[in-house]
Amino acid sequence: MATKTIYWSGSSGDKITLSYSASSGDQTVSVSSDAHTGYEARTKDITFQTTVGGTVTKTLTVTQAGKDITVISRSDVVITFSDVAVGYE
Repeated sequence: MATKTIYWSGSSGDKITLSYSASSGDQTVSVSSDAHTGYEARTKDITFQTTVGGTVTKTLTVTQAGKDITVISRSDVVITFSDVAVGYE
């Protein structure tokens, strides 16, 4: 089994790993990633290309959801979700 590592954009250092057979011919590619700890979804386009029988290029879009936001209800706390500002009254 061969692997290729691609980094997500940004400064997290998180990686996407593609695993595939090292042989030629039709391939099945498995995609895995480090856990995402950010709140916003992230997306990365991965391009595959072959030159067998002419050049063919295909793009796979990988999207990973952000983690859930926990909201605690208290009468003395104001939470605003326009650009995620949190304040106290």
